[in-house]
Amino acid sequence: MSTESIFAATSCERVPPATRETGGYSDYDEGRPSASEADMAFVKQLYYWCKGDQQLMDECFRASGRMRRKWDEQRGDQTYGEMTIQKVCRTNSETFRGRYVERG
Repeated sequence: MSTESIFAATSCERVPPATRETGGYSDYDEGRPSASEADMAFVKQLYYWCKGDQQLMDECFRASGRMRRKWDEQRGDQTYGEMTIQKVCRTNSETFRGRYVERG
């Protein structure tokens, strides 16, 4: 993904437009044996672009074409979405190092 785009500082617009567009999310399904693995791949991209901000990652996922009921299903004391985000945050460290520019 390109880091040349300009992103809003506090919204899901941090995610590059090609990823945000409705058709862009289906690319995460290709070559993955399950929708859950595709969710994980997408959340990894959110981690990068959202600089590991878990709340923003959740908001972006909810605004995406990937959102489904499973995201809010309880798995013990956490939801599937919380577990997915936390796993990604534990296993990744590379984030976007550029600065975000507010659109005027």
